[in-house]
Amino acid sequence: MKKVKFKRKSKRIFFSTRIILLILLAIIVSISSAYALLSEKLTITGHINGEMVYTYYFLKPTNWNGSNLKAHIWGDDGTSSTEWPGKSMQYAGTLNGQSVYKVTVTSADSYYSTHKHIIFDDKVNGSDDNHHQTLDISLNPLKNNNQIFNTNLHHTSGTKRIFIRAPKTWNSLNVHLWNGSVAETVWPGISAQKLSEEGYYIEIDPSYKSIIFNYNGSIQTSDLNVPAEQDATFDFRDGTSYSGHWVTGGYYAYGYWADYISNPSFSPSHSH
Repeated sequence: MKKVKFKRKSKRIFFSTRIILLILLAIIVSISSAYALLSEKLTITGHINGEMVYTYYFLKPTNWNGSNLKAHIWGDDGTSSTEWPGKSMQYAGTLNGQSVYKVTVTSADSYYSTHKHIIFDDKVNGSDDNHHQTLDISLNPLKNNNQIFNTNLHHTSGTKRIFIRAPKTWNSLNVHLWNGSVAETVWPGISAQKLSEEGYYIEIDPSYKSIIFNYNGSIQTSDLNVPAEQDATFDFRDGTSYSGHWVTGGYYAYGYWADYISNPSFSPSHSH
């Protein structure tokens, strides 16, 4: 009688089982990672009694006084706000060796459901004009929650930075330059980068000596001298007068909102 040979499947079953186990392990690791990330996000976002707590971070400029750091927050209703110069901020950690502070908004604050604007400052009191501040910064609570207002703006070597506090009614700003060793810009000039609701920023060749700020070439300042100081601000102050004046000494700080959670160099801390 001819013997029937059976093929051995044990090795094939072994490899199939190992593949299945590896797939299951990969799924478990993925779920664990996703849970850890979600837990971190929920921990950072924070809730009190089931209500959202909004947290805003600020990268303190090196020339600011951290012991006086405040945040002035208000809404569009014109009634609910902090009392100028704002509520004290807490030390939160460092970013690339630079101090980071935070402020929280809870349901106990009158502006909790209406807040749309914020100013960071290091003023001692409401009449203090000797210290620093940002301009009015627009807030989108759901978007900017847990974000950091980064004051470290790019600076190209060999250029002069100029900042502009423009009328809030402007949605763009042009800068016309001349009288330097380089060619005059073509009117109405080059576009400045918008940083916030009223803040603009531009880098120029330091050989330029004269400047005009304008809105699409239709509304403009008079001919102005470019100040020798680096990082000077031209401040329009109000939306009806286009004369303005230069502010030097680093009085204003500028920046932009950024997501620090994905930045590995940010080191959050709960104590100073």
